[in-house]
Amino acid sequence: MFSPGSRQNEVTQLPRAEQQGKLLGSFDEKDYLSRKLLKPGDDPYRDHAFNVQESDRLGGERAIRDTRHYRCASMSYDAELPSTSIIITFHNEARSTLLRTVKSVLMRSPPSLVQEIILIDDFSSDREFLLCCCSFTGSSGMFFWTLLLLPLVKDLQPTTSLFGFFNCRPVGTFSAPNASTSDGCDVVASSSADEAEDCQLLAQIPKVRCLRNVRREGLIRSRVRGANAASASILTFLDSHCEVNTDWLQPMIQRVKEVE
Repeated sequence: MFSPGSRQNEVTQLPRAEQQGKLLGSFDEKDYLSRKLLKPGDDPYRDHAFNVQESDRLGGERAIRDTRHYRCASMSYDAELPSTSIIITFHNEARSTLLRTVKSVLMRSPPSLVQEIILIDDFSSDREFLLCCCSFTGSSGMFFWTLLLLPLVKDLQPTTSLFGFFNCRPVGTFSAPNASTSDGCDVVASSSADEAEDCQLLAQIPKVRCLRNVRREGLIRSRVRGANAASASILTFLDSHCEVNTDWLQPMIQRVKEVE
């Protein structure tokens, strides 16, 4: 509830263009969003139960109301606070909502408090073209590998159950299967610019790392994987379709520091 004198009519200020450039590095937001725009006649509510077309129109950031209680706005926090790893899992998330989540964290958080943003792609299947090369060593010492084209079908349970026990390295350059190890699964996107994945593009943003599961693991196991990959002593978990607000992070980290 807002009290008299609250800040409900104020909006948060977005960083200026030059500041955004430092935060996003070489990431091309316009190109990233344009690859998944709806085609004329597509139902904007079909895949996500919200208006994706309107979300895409808003882009990667927007001004939002400062929803803090007026007493919160007057609070101060220690100048020296520990940093955190922010873990965001997603599966078939709309690009505009996922990007707004990432950008809101970068733009509305003190840079010193965000050590990294770890994205976990829980085997999204809405890619236009995806290659998964898996290998394993059998009892005879021979390795087998399979090339999969996704998403020819939406559910590849029979195949993923066979290769699901392999760990995937971060999405990136394709490497040939290694017969000497069982860690032989790399998930890569086609080299065509039109077929690049979310992970490869979002990883161009400074502080962002992206890992892709080789099969559906679900929210909790995906978050555990992100926690295992994190380098900060404090972990912060966010959904993939949210927007943080002014001074959202400092109060939580302040409490952690006080009880350490």
